[in-house]
Amino acid sequence: MVCRLSSCCCCSLRTGTLILGYFGLISGIITFFDTIINLGYIFVNGGLEFSNEIPDGDHSAFATLATCVEIYYIIILVICIQGVLFNYLLLIGIYKVNYKMFFMFGDRN
Repeated sequence: MVCRLSSCCCCSLRTGTLILGYFGLISGIITFFDTIINLGYIFVNGGLEFSNEIPDGDHSAFATLATCVEIYYIIILVICIQGVLFNYLLLIGIYKVNYKMFFMFGDRN
């Protein structure tokens, strides 16, 4: 049996959920743009800042590191898009008062 909540963040359940939804949406958008800026910086500059400190014969390790950093930022970008989408759907569900969207797991009674 699922525990029914009556309040969230010391507010009514609707207000607390709206606060959490907007906070998640705004932080996801900020992280998305920050990740885009970082990826653009890496692609425009052709790598990371400390590439000039690597000895001449050891560029393969640096290339592997740069590739890992690019993959990391791409994964973060996908997670940001997913978070923004879920928070947007949460806010749509709250404003439309469509509580069926919230019962993906648990009791539907």
